[in-house]
Amino acid sequence: MEFMAVIVAGGAMAGIFIGLQKILKGRLPKWTIPAAAGVGMLLTSIAIEYSWYDTSRAKLPAGSTVIDTVEVQAFYKPWTYIWPFTEGLLAVGPIQINGDLRETTIHRRMRWQTPEEVAIQLDCANNSIARALVNGGYEDPVELAETDPILAKVCSS
Repeated sequence: MEFMAVIVAGGAMAGIFIGLQKILKGRLPKWTIPAAAGVGMLLTSIAIEYSWYDTSRAKLPAGSTVIDTVEVQAFYKPWTYIWPFTEGLLAVGPIQINGDLRETTIHRRMRWQTPEEVAIQLDCANNSIARALVNGGYEDPVELAETDPILAKVCSS
């Protein structure tokens, strides 16, 4: 879908400059048409990258909270040193409380990767996490650092 948007944007910009070429009776250099198509494609790609986070966050289940993001700076995209774009997010779904135990789903989204969801159970008293199994049980708990963002968010609820 994004590929098609980039192609359409390039064609639209080329079309605009072809129209300008006709209106101005050929006074624009011919190289402006492919240059305009390239600029349109580049700007559309940039807009899509910067809108990915908002789009992905909107697709999370109701009641989910983003607890961490991955921001990217790349040498081949020099503008990202001024305005980094978000390439990934980690969110927790609605939390069910049962004493010191909290059950929720972790949602991991990374650009160009398949979204991942893992049902977990956190023991806030022992700072541990256990992943849900298909049969309804849980794996053996693993201890988390007290500064872990998942533990901090889920146990503070």
